[in-house]
Amino acid sequence: MDHTDPLVLANDVNIRLERVTDSDAVEFNDLIASYGLIQHVTGPTHDAGGTLDVVCTRQDLSVPMINVVDTGLSDHRLLLWTTSMVRPPPVYIKTTRRAWRSFNLEEFQADLWSSALCDYEAWCGLDGDSLVRLYDDTITQLLDRQVPIVTKTCRRRPSNAWFDDDCRQAKRQLRTTERAARRVGPLSNLTSPLVQTWRLQRRQYFSLLRQKKSSFWTARTY
Repeated sequence: MDHTDPLVLANDVNIRLERVTDSDAVEFNDLIASYGLIQHVTGPTHDAGGTLDVVCTRQDLSVPMINVVDTGLSDHRLLLWTTSMVRPPPVYIKTTRRAWRSFNLEEFQADLWSSALCDYEAWCGLDGDSLVRLYDDTITQLLDRQVPIVTKTCRRRPSNAWFDDDCRQAKRQLRTTERAARRVGPLSNLTSPLVQTWRLQRRQYFSLLRQKKSSFWTARTY
């Protein structure tokens, strides 16, 4: 079960929820409360009486107005309500980064050997603060020449509640292996050792996600 917005749980549960001390009613209310849900139907929803049908929403959402209607077509009442299905507007953030994938170590070393940092006459008379500034300025200039800073606009996507640091680390490792595999050929080449490693890591990653999600929601029920 993933965390979605909005979340509405509606069904015929066949539990006499108006009997607040009944063991089944108590267990049901505790279960939905563990998921952050509230049951909003009051009054009888069956010809024989009893609140057997539910409409549950998250605690932080507005309370829906629910009408219980007898249509004469069933022994259960018809539940009518309205809810907002408008998704929240996307949030975009701007980040600055360098395209490190295009970084060439040999080219950088060649530029470094010809820079002021490797010229004794350029820094022999400088004090400590000046040496630090020279180092920072030189390295920044060399990097700007090869991997300049670019500004990217990204859409912020909230993570699931169960997606923790273990999942993030596994995802980063999987992406790193995938990029390495793509550099040597297509991912359909099953004879490539990198592709085989990537496929193994992908299976392990999906298994980790299932385990994290199952553990999180199982813990919420107790």
